[in-house]
Amino acid sequence: MEPNIKELLFYRDKRATGIREELSTSDNLLINKKQKGSFAYYFKDAPDIAIDDFISAELYDEVAEFSQDDSFNDLLFLTEILLDVLKYSKKPSVINRRLKLFCFKNMMFQNEHITAGQNENDREDLFRFFLFFHPCGEDFITSFSFKNGEPFYKEKAINLYEQINSLFDVIMNNKARFVALNEFTEPALSISRDITLTLLQSILHPTKQAVFVEEGSRPDLLTKIFSEPHIFFDLYQHDQKKFFRLLEENIDQYIVKSWDDDAKVQASVYYGSAKNDAIESYFDRPSRLFPKKKYLVEFFIDLYVFYMLRQPAELESMITFFADKPRVQVKMIAILFSHPFYNGEAKLKLVQSGRDTLLPHGFWTERLKKMKDNVTKS
Repeated sequence: MEPNIKELLFYRDKRATGIREELSTSDNLLINKKQKGSFAYYFKDAPDIAIDDFISAELYDEVAEFSQDDSFNDLLFLTEILLDVLKYSKKPSVINRRLKLFCFKNMMFQNEHITAGQNENDREDLFRFFLFFHPCGEDFITSFSFKNGEPFYKEKAINLYEQINSLFDVIMNNKARFVALNEFTEPALSISRDITLTLLQSILHPTKQAVFVEEGSRPDLLTKIFSEPHIFFDLYQHDQKKFFRLLEENIDQYIVKSWDDDAKVQASVYYGSAKNDAIESYFDRPSRLFPKKKYLVEFFIDLYVFYMLRQPAELESMITFFADKPRVQVKMIAILFSHPFYNGEAKLKLVQSGRDTLLPHGFWTERLKKMKDNVTKS
């Protein structure tokens, strides 16, 4: 079987934009539907069994006992994480799921548009965030990594594709010994294996022009960027005025809220646990949210945060461009300092560059002051 990963991801995206009917894959082997509170891929000839249902706590125990090798359970967990990228549920982890999918998609395409030396660790960061948003424990996150584009396991280079393929060989060749697999046929396990390996291959060997969704004969710019992310970089490098106009026109579709004030699960990111009226006042909430438009805007702004705004010079460019529009500045900085991509490492880089002084006053001011004081003391 040669799974059509782009089709599987396309259906996954459709769920996030509000499509609810059952969807059959073009090979007629799988059906995407809602069950047990989330949308997932089920076998067409066994509609109550999902492609990742073979992974269970019992299987982890049986594999550990059979193999006597800790790496087998780590590889099984990575398999679970890869297959989980195709699932969608609105509660309670919609933001984590969106950002995990973002990381996966961005590992799928080879970005040739980044200035040499500017973001040389992007791939490593994407993989680390991909695991973080699953979420995984710190020990597991540090076990797997990418260095210079190559996968490592516990600091040693690894042929990840062959290792996971071997894991499936062990499971399938010894299926009778694993009670947890009693409900699964070999053909079903083969499909799950092929999907896992194709997902893995797509990030091990990224392509230059990854198209994530094909929709409509005359797509707008946000859809084009979503479909082919290289357009984002072309636009940023060659027409920043148009880029910033697109940002300004759509920024209010990106919802920043507190954890305790998001009953409809509409937030794009959370600024914290407690509601803060001052932060809420930064944003002009649209009278109506369009799920597809919001999803496209989220992808666009997530790209901007990850690839550009983590770099102090690019943050300065945004502040400079919107010098006469302080409200846009404050909105974008509120998004930035609420975003998981803008972690301590990125904030430290900002402080060390001295460009933190360019930021307007906001809830980030005290955070940066504390960091700056600590940097000065050390």
